[in-house]
Amino acid sequence: MKSSFRQWTHITTLVLVTLAAVSVRGSLADRYAAERKALNQAASRSRIRELAAYWNGLDYAAAQESWSGQLSARLAWPSDGLTATQVAALKPRLAEVLTYLQRPDFASYTRLKTNGVRWEFSLNATVTNEYSAALGAVNEPAEVMAKLWQATGPPPGAERPRLAAVNLDRMTLVTSRTNSRMTIVNGPTRKGLTTLRVAPEPGFVYAPKHASSEGGGPDELYAHLSFYARSNTSTNAGPVYLSLAWSDLDQQWVLGRLMSGVLLKLEVPF
Repeated sequence: MKSSFRQWTHITTLVLVTLAAVSVRGSLADRYAAERKALNQAASRSRIRELAAYWNGLDYAAAQESWSGQLSARLAWPSDGLTATQVAALKPRLAEVLTYLQRPDFASYTRLKTNGVRWEFSLNATVTNEYSAALGAVNEPAEVMAKLWQATGPPPGAERPRLAAVNLDRMTLVTSRTNSRMTIVNGPTRKGLTTLRVAPEPGFVYAPKHASSEGGGPDELYAHLSFYARSNTSTNAGPVYLSLAWSDLDQQWVLGRLMSGVLLKLEVPF
């Protein structure tokens, strides 16, 4: 009987010690995980500050009244795989887009999205989720664009976010068969790893495929432009990435996607 009691006591003690060890290990694991997370966040903030200091130290020229001459002089225009028609259409189209980002207004936005190109419309699920309160039950393109424009607008009396200055020395233009974010951010147009703001796109679908999708294929052609810029709504500079897609049906470049560093605070529909 005494032997059984001692055996039971030993087993109980062993179980308690094991539970205590597991509890301590679990507590330490949680603490180490929290410490790792804090260190990673601190490192991320430090890296962002380093990048911001570099971006802020670049030379910036005030946004141009006319971009055509500046783009022709500063950019290395890609020729491989582009026809003369595509090159000729790309130069004024990029100038139009940059002018819109410099002086955004609803008429220019509507014109860039719809004039001279054939399109269909399918309400963008991301925009629906993010701006559901503003959009309500509307689904007609003109109504959606108007509601989205209002929802991304500034408070009363404030100025709409826009490009205020651009670094002209580090503008990069390339063509690609894919519009994936990884290709844009990590490829030849990369401008430093940071958190990006993706401009809202209401849901325009251009031939042969949605230009703002993660498309790619031998029949698809995209032009990616990246540069550093300053906005009127932030004291920090940051990268801007914009993409255009070639519509063979319309012989024109259509709007693809716009991404910008969050420090830039450039919230503009695209």
